[in-house]
Amino acid sequence: MPKSRSLIERILDEQHQGLGTRVELYKKLERELGRPIIAFYYNFETTASLEDIDVDFIEEILRNLDLSNGLVLIINCPGGDILAAERMIKALRSYCGDKGYFSIVPKMAMSAATLVCLGSSKIIMSPTSSLGPIDPQIHEYNPDTKRYERYSVFNILKSYSELFNKALKSRRENLEPYLQALETYKPKVIEEYKSLMELSKDICVNVLKSGMLQALSEGQIKNKIKIFLTPEVTKIHERCIYPSEALKCGLTVETIDVKSKLWEKVSELHLRLNAFLSDSGNAIVVETKDATFVRTLDEENDENNS
Repeated sequence: MPKSRSLIERILDEQHQGLGTRVELYKKLERELGRPIIAFYYNFETTASLEDIDVDFIEEILRNLDLSNGLVLIINCPGGDILAAERMIKALRSYCGDKGYFSIVPKMAMSAATLVCLGSSKIIMSPTSSLGPIDPQIHEYNPDTKRYERYSVFNILKSYSELFNKALKSRRENLEPYLQALETYKPKVIEEYKSLMELSKDICVNVLKSGMLQALSEGQIKNKIKIFLTPEVTKIHERCIYPSEALKCGLTVETIDVKSKLWEKVSELHLRLNAFLSDSGNAIVVETKDATFVRTLDEENDENNS
């Protein structure tokens, strides 16, 4: 019989939002959903984003779970490396087999995290949960603000194309300003950005072709999910895509009432995990009812400065 925890231990758990404050929530959700749960949470107050090392955490956990009934991934993430997302989908699908994995989005799974959700067999959301476009972003260090700033690859290519076309149509005497502006764009970088855009689309289409939209052709998939592929529809990369819009794309989405018992548990877990990350200052937490793995801000900063 397990030793009961002391009052002091329980109080400290509550103060610092230790795993003990979430164990019963995991158990209740697992009973209700019939599958083991992994929570995959990022600290939105930091520059934390999906990286290969986080996929290593996930795979280590997957090795030690009974996945005979599949898995539920509860994800709250601003995005990150598209190749890390592809690798994460491969790991989740490989370990879960035919049962696949469900994604639950308590609040936001954007960019590369959206791709992870698209790789699942079902996305569970509330009306206020959101996904986002998966077009690639780049991070550049601004020495003036001493911060990393995010830029849309799609918008960079669009501005370059517009400028190039204006140069072609301009008269010789008006050409110089356009040539000066075009010099700020490096040809090799532009080609790299074009490859990134195509890679992002290719991964997304292949993930859906082997999953939720397997009955459609690649062309049909691209047409269906245009809202996810570029910010042409959403206007900006950060704009939310809600369940009603995802359903129009033919995706397998289950929308849960925010007042339901299931969503009450999901919401409480979301609040507790956010409080844990905020209090601890960690960048990322990957967790089950039995164990917590974290990536610290120091590790995140080391990656950003490399």
